[in-house]
Amino acid sequence: MKKAALFLMCAIIFSSCYDVTGPDEEKLLYGSWVLVRISGGFSGTTTDVSPEEGSKVVFTEAGSVHYYSKGALERSTTFVVKKGKSIYSTEEKSIIHFADRPELPMVIMKADKDTLILADNAYDGFSFTYMKEKY
Repeated sequence: MKKAALFLMCAIIFSSCYDVTGPDEEKLLYGSWVLVRISGGFSGTTTDVSPEEGSKVVFTEAGSVHYYSKGALERSTTFVVKKGKSIYSTEEKSIIHFADRPELPMVIMKADKDTLILADNAYDGFSFTYMKEKY
């Protein structure tokens, strides 16, 4: 009887596990990204950012993220990517949750080998367009 109960409990636990994001999408997030455009806000403005300004974000496979402005480190924290509800779609999207700012998750709008677009999951929020840093 104990074995049957243990088996049932394990079956329930493992059946509730699922991949929180597509493996390829999260892998595309890793690396160094240079900020090139900010858009949104109440007025819906778009601002192009010169790559020479040195604003970039670096996502690591170890789950850390580092923000740089003018070449200097401004913020470091950890992150996880999970599927969740967003204001942009009726379907679940991949959402980045930051340890130091749990109230400000970011939706992955696009992630490919050259472009990363992240957006605040809030009305009148901002979207940030990054290009992969070339070495």
